Amino acid sequence: MMKWSRHQLTEAAGRHLMSEEHLRIQVLEVDAEPRGLWRLSRGGVLVIVLSGSCRLVTEDGGPIELSVSDQVVLLAGEAFVFQAHAETTAILQFVWVPGISGPVTSP
Repeated sequence: MMKWSRHQLTEAAGRHLMSEEHLRIQVLEVDAEPRGLWRLSRGGVLVIVLSGSCRLVTEDGGPIELSVSDQVVLLAGEAFVFQAHAETTAILQFVWVPGISGPVTSP
């Protein structure tokens, strides 16, 4: 078992916290810098806003405003980008299922 306080999570911005065969947890800081969409190739990701606010932009819809404690689930095939509002940052926790590298298989 692992337990992280909200303070520990926000202090971990920019770090990978743990990986298991079917799970990866990382915390990222998002700024207002424009970026291209990133396509989720397989699996899904649960994203939790730990601090600040941001918008989620997908190729299928307009921006969705997110603030502290909001959660969103993105699934395989979806293209997305998170952007903080001008002059601010947001800290997001990403829970990838399966882990971003996927299960380990033998040749």
